[in-house]
Amino acid sequence: MKIKVKNFNLKETVEGGQIFNYLVADGWHYIIHSKSVIKIRQIGKTIEFETHPKKNNAKLVGELLNFDANYLPTIGKYFKNRKILSSYEKYSGIKIARLAPWECLIGFICSQMNNMARIRKMVLCLSLKFGKEVKFDGKKFHLFPEPRALALATPNQLKACGLGYREYYIVSAARAVSAGFDFSKLEGMDYLHAKRALMMLPGIGEKVADCALLFSLGHTEAFPVDVWIKRVMENIYFDGKKIPEARIGEFARRKFGKDAAIVHEFLFANRENLG
Repeated sequence: MKIKVKNFNLKETVEGGQIFNYLVADGWHYIIHSKSVIKIRQIGKTIEFETHPKKNNAKLVGELLNFDANYLPTIGKYFKNRKILSSYEKYSGIKIARLAPWECLIGFICSQMNNMARIRKMVLCLSLKFGKEVKFDGKKFHLFPEPRALALATPNQLKACGLGYREYYIVSAARAVSAGFDFSKLEGMDYLHAKRALMMLPGIGEKVADCALLFSLGHTEAFPVDVWIKRVMENIYFDGKKIPEARIGEFARRKFGKDAAIVHEFLFANRENLG
């Protein structure tokens, strides 16, 4: 199936630190998402994709990659800041992904004190060890594991994925979701109540909670603060002074309000030039 896009960059959106469960082969991205495999590539302003098991599921792909989103009216309100303007000009094709909440939460638990390559390795390993195998496009893939599969996993089974201390938090989250923790209720809550609910789970701190709220639950006030964003915000707004992460998050939410997530995405994309 083919779809025309106006301002969208597939590679930057998929590989920019939002999505971890993907492979690249023969010029295609294969994204494992919500019990499906999406085979997708971009040629100019055309997106070509195929999905499995349901064929040509345009709704699934559009909801995940959000390629019709227009951030210019929102981000344009902050163009007086040259660093925000330059970040948008350089990365305007990035869109904020909308992941499945369970998969998103585990991915960002894996992201704690970690780099993207190792995060992807952990997520792909969890899928390989505990997810359902599917055959598509002449290849074998493994869907992301159901919560119950990880809730029942033994330390020996998990050891191969190199999770370290994150292992306990992943199993705890899996048990909570298996026991009835309901992500859908968080969508209807205000941002602060939803964040507090997530942070009641073992090992879920402010950054992981904000990532889950931003990339799977639609809370655009979320402003995840990692070492990169901390450095960027200190340089732009605090004259390079060291500021606690919690204070940076609070500052960003006051300054940007419900635009915080969009501003965050472009600053993060341009972090190496700003930090």
